Amino acid sequence: MNLDKYQCWYHGGLTREQAEDLLKKSGKNGLFLVRDSKTSSGDYVLSLLHNNVVIHYQIRRHGEDAFFSIDDQNPVHGLDELIKRLQKSWDGLVTELVAIPLKGSLPPPESRQHGRITLLHRAINERNVKLVEAMLQSSNQRTPNAKDKDGRTSIHLACRLTDNAESILEKLISCDDVKVNCRDLEGNAPLHYACRKQSVSLIQKLIDAGAYVIVRNINTGRVPLHEAASTGNIDVVKLLLKQGIPHLPRTSKSETPAQLARRGGHSETAEFLENFKPPLPTTNASQWLHGTLNRDEAIRVLQMFITANLAYQEVSGAFLIRYSHNENEHILSLIDDENGMRNYPIQQSNSTDNYFFIDEGPYMISLEHLVQHYMKFSDGLPSNLRYPVAPNPKPPLPSISIQNPIPQSHSGELPRLLI
Repeated sequence: MNLDKYQCWYHGGLTREQAEDLLKKSGKNGLFLVRDSKTSSGDYVLSLLHNNVVIHYQIRRHGEDAFFSIDDQNPVHGLDELIKRLQKSWDGLVTELVAIPLKGSLPPPESRQHGRITLLHRAINERNVKLVEAMLQSSNQRTPNAKDKDGRTSIHLACRLTDNAESILEKLISCDDVKVNCRDLEGNAPLHYACRKQSVSLIQKLIDAGAYVIVRNINTGRVPLHEAASTGNIDVVKLLLKQGIPHLPRTSKSETPAQLARRGGHSETAEFLENFKPPLPTTNASQWLHGTLNRDEAIRVLQMFITANLAYQEVSGAFLIRYSHNENEHILSLIDDENGMRNYPIQQSNSTDNYFFIDEGPYMISLEHLVQHYMKFSDGLPSNLRYPVAPNPKPPLPSISIQNPIPQSHSGELPRLLI
């Protein structure tokens, strides 16, 4: 069966007017196409015909990887997978999508969840460095971001090699448009695979090329530090920690890297992680801790910050932390990119270690360390913490004479103490 007629719905840089003309000529309800967004780079637009009127839906990209959603709904991995789901369940659209779209081309390789094996994929799997180099120099074969049937790009495949991995990776990351943070069908980015067995020098090359050092597997919650620890790759563990990442990230089962290392019998790695002391944070609670503000008061404080600063600087990332009415909980109040306020509970673990954490994020040994982490990495928040909003200063203490005035007698003598 020729699948292309079902999947060739992509029309590239088609304008809004051109899309409407093409769809109206058919007059078929549910006919659709997908085109590049003209207003937001990396996004797409679904144009859908209903009763001779074309409705346009913004398809938003979430992060660098291929996660997409209509407006701000739950992201789906792969533009191709999103369209498949919309064809099966069109809730939220004016009408269902037809099975065969207005014919265009296949979507861009980097936007898909999975694709087809290419000649470049084969050359990498054969560890043929010279052939890889030749293909990258050829405009016809230069497809470093194309995905194979398992959703793996050329970078994924290179990081899984047992030999020639570093030589091939060097060739691939020299391409200007190569993407190093795509996830495959298993939810892994290239760095996940590399951290299991590859050398420090290869990991450093990936990091220098922009690999996100705390990228999470979307299925297991593992980050690269989990992978390095679980295989006992202690030199890579040390390299990753030098990047300022937390040493207590959690999997979806709340497993830490030290626990995975211990389970795998890598005692040296486990002991190193168990005894690791993170650097002292550079922030202080006096800069952002506000005590028992309620939500409305927090909104007022942050709105005052926006009013005072919006004229000369961006205000997204402004934040404060306040006590919660719930026991062992604080609330992080954060200004997002649209100048709205988001609230995130900061919980404390019930263990003797008393860790602080947000949702599925890493355990942190103090509130100050938690703030330090989210100032360096957004890690699931809409933006990094950028601008701490300090509480109003307390009024100065009155002098001793005002606090406790000594009464004088009418004669000017000190009064006698009553015993």
